[in-house]
Amino acid sequence: MNATVLEWANYIRALPWSTIKEALELGLYYLAAIAAIGALLRLKTISQILRDFLQARGPLWELQKTVDQLKELEPSIMNLQAQVALMDERLEAAAKQVTELQAETISSRSDGDDVDPGADVIPTNATPVATVEQDHNWNLLRDYWQRNRRRIEYVIDQIGDGRTRLAYDRLPRTSYVRIIHKLQGQKLITAAAATASKELIDIFNRYRPRNKSIPDEVIGGLVVLDAQLEKELVPYARVVAAEEAEDSAPPSRPQQSISPRIPPPERPGQGPQMTAH
Repeated sequence: MNATVLEWANYIRALPWSTIKEALELGLYYLAAIAAIGALLRLKTISQILRDFLQARGPLWELQKTVDQLKELEPSIMNLQAQVALMDERLEAAAKQVTELQAETISSRSDGDDVDPGADVIPTNATPVATVEQDHNWNLLRDYWQRNRRRIEYVIDQIGDGRTRLAYDRLPRTSYVRIIHKLQGQKLITAAAATASKELIDIFNRYRPRNKSIPDEVIGGLVVLDAQLEKELVPYARVVAAEEAEDSAPPSRPQQSISPRIPPPERPGQGPQMTAH
């Protein structure tokens, strides 16, 4: 056993280790040379990758800078949004004031030749009629017309689509018949409501000139038409409640100029006389 081990040890010691070392070193040199040649062959590809990275880094850096600048501008943008909203509210308030002024103008008695040709009123020239009874009947006629007008405005305010509602806001209030036709065409009011509303407007325009006396029978007819509108169009109490709710809203919106509320008209011969607005 010991002789065999000694033989193996002598054999290993007799190997040409210097030659093996030189062979291994030569092999390593060859591997290094091959790796260098491969690197040189792929140097162009590597340089292209580096160039693309540097070029892409520029836009990415600019994008990051842009995002940071937008974050800095966020308070200003929010402030601008608030100002735009406030401007929109002011424009809406101004439009409502114009509507009220137009309604106030056409709800006054005419002298015959001072009416807009595009309005619903057909004026006539004659001697004015002025008595206490006629003033009372005129006030009732005007109040029923105002109730009809405020019902129509309520229907317009309930339109959910902003563009559709804006189209109605742009229509002049000197001709409510045109507005009624549009509401009926878009199925926002019934045909019965449109007919009663237009009939009430026609009666108002017929007796608006100062020379026209207003019989009690006309007021009785207005009571019937108003009852139809109460059923077919919208209850007047709902209109008043919506207007009062808007007036009592917090002062975050611009204050709007609203004409005085009109109490429900009285039948002829009942209650005190109503004064003109």
